[in-house]
Amino acid sequence: MSGPRYKHFTEEYVKKNLAKENEEHKKVFGGDIARGCHPDPGLGRFSEHLSLEAWMDINTAARAAGNFLENHAQLQLFLLIAGMFLPEVAAGLGLVQIVGRVLYSAGIRSKQGPNKRGIGFGFCMFSQFSLAGIAFFYSLKMTGLF
Repeated sequence: MSGPRYKHFTEEYVKKNLAKENEEHKKVFGGDIARGCHPDPGLGRFSEHLSLEAWMDINTAARAAGNFLENHAQLQLFLLIAGMFLPEVAAGLGLVQIVGRVLYSAGIRSKQGPNKRGIGFGFCMFSQFSLAGIAFFYSLKMTGLF
């Protein structure tokens, strides 16, 4: 996320497009708008002058990071539980998840945009559902239901 942010929200961008906002920022916060235009996530007041390509670059990076964070906690739980019962399989599926994340991030940030994330998404979902299935099955097996 920081790469696209600092690539497009430069000091030059602030000087050229946000002079009025920068003066207001100085009055309210006591300093200039910083490089990166924090806390604007690419959808706020500071981003309205971005080109479509720059806006897309920032927002697809944010979406890739957000997708990772949305799935990370449950993935770690499934990986931990599945790893207690089938460590080699869980490790292999964890590796599939890593490969999927790399492909997903590269795909969503490519020139084709979000439509190119499918292969990485498939790898991630395969690994996540497999780990969830193993975790649920062996957890229930431990209770004596199977």
